Amino acid sequence: MPTPPAPSPVCGDETFSYAVQRGDTLWRLVQVFGVSMESILKLNPGLEADNLQAGDVICIPLVPTPKPVTPAPKPVMPAPKPVVPAPKPPVVCGDGTFSYTIQREDTIWKLAQIYGVSVESILKLNPGMESQNLQVGTVICIPFAPTPKPVTPAPKPVTPAPKPVTPTPKPPIVCGDETFSYTLQQGDTLWKLAQIYGVSVQSILKLNPGLESQNLQVGAVICVPFAPAPEPSVTMPITITPPTITGPTITAPSFTFPSITSTGITPPSFTPPSITAPTITAPKITYPSVTSKSSETTTTKPTTPTALPTICGDETFPYTIRQGDTLWKLSQTYGVSVRSIMDLNSGLDPQNLRIGSVICIPADMEPPVQMPTQPPAQPSTQPSTQPQASTDTFLYRVKKCDNICKIAKAHCVSVESIIRSNPNMQLYCLKEGTYILIPMNRCQGSACRYTVKCGDTLNRIANQFNLPPAAIMAANPNVDFENLVKCQRICIPKE
Repeated sequence: MPTPPAPSPVCGDETFSYAVQRGDTLWRLVQVFGVSMESILKLNPGLEADNLQAGDVICIPLVPTPKPVTPAPKPVMPAPKPVVPAPKPPVVCGDGTFSYTIQREDTIWKLAQIYGVSVESILKLNPGMESQNLQVGTVICIPFAPTPKPVTPAPKPVTPAPKPVTPTPKPPIVCGDETFSYTLQQGDTLWKLAQIYGVSVQSILKLNPGLESQNLQVGAVICVPFAPAPEPSVTMPITITPPTITGPTITAPSFTFPSITSTGITPPSFTPPSITAPTITAPKITYPSVTSKSSETTTTKPTTPTALPTICGDETFPYTIRQGDTLWKLSQTYGVSVRSIMDLNSGLDPQNLRIGSVICIPADMEPPVQMPTQPPAQPSTQPSTQPQASTDTFLYRVKKCDNICKIAKAHCVSVESIIRSNPNMQLYCLKEGTYILIPMNRCQGSACRYTVKCGDTLNRIANQFNLPPAAIMAANPNVDFENLVKCQRICIPKE
């Protein structure tokens, strides 16, 4: 039940009732009505001076009407006595009103706002008052503000409490063969789990349909496949001991001159030279040793190795793993993503890169200076016709339907630079399987890489980086700036 409103106090003579407004304080009422704080507290026992509630009705004493003061007549020369104006009768305000003495800077609008009444009601109670010319000290009548009727709040409709919904328990996760269950922890990601357990992110998603890789819930149970059994590792490279050839042994001829003795003359004798045929020791080939992780013994295959060199497709190049290499380091070095390297090399274990193994890397950047892995060749006395890579070139194996323009476009170099790198080859009639040299540009020191855009020239690039053209040419000794190609990579030195 709502609490009934407290009864309004009955104010006595020489007082009036006042409804407390929002923002009112006892000090403000003292200033507005020109009375003392003690007189208000005396009329309203139990009133809390620091806790006035809006809507409460309190009693306020009326301001005593000042008695008119008759000024003493000034001494003057004998003359007619001055006429003393009759004092105005004191203003008597009726019921429902109270008297108020005009203060400095008062206006009818200000008084109406303070006491919560209208300007018209004040003017109606004070006929003849000039609203634009209020005299300080003049006493006027002001009506009491109407007492607001207590508003009984409407009872709020009682909404029945919703019945607790018991969540349907999810069935436990049952993982199949060759998988195991894993409870997600704080900070887990699918990429992190794939690296830890040596599997792919796609294999985890395939086992857990509906799993959101970007919104893993801590405590959720998922299935993770077991890592595939490791393949035997091949120790590279194949060691070939060249044949040992022992030259022929030639014995010099001997000649015995005739001798004359007492018994007669000994005829001369001649021993012809003897030649021993040369001996050739067959070449010795040490084949790669295959080590199985499941056994600690090392077995040597007696058969001829059948492993072929890694053949990378278009817009890729081979790379031989070195000491300290990681997929992250290679991705930063060649400006590609780790995922693109793994997609090109199925079965590659990112946590176990083997030194000497050859992988394929997307040709977003120029490839490193590396010779492609070659199968062991039989010893031959014929000179080799295969070109030799230098620090400024790398070997490229010509594929079916390749031509010099296609190769130049794929590696972002000019046709002229390939021709200069292969002066003794017929480049306009390439045969599948042959090797040619592709020029490359490696940045030295802290130089940054720049990708040539359509319409770029040496002067335009120099103006863009505020460098002299000679500085850019010095940083790129292998670049033909007269034949720049779109997407070609050049080096920009620091100032």
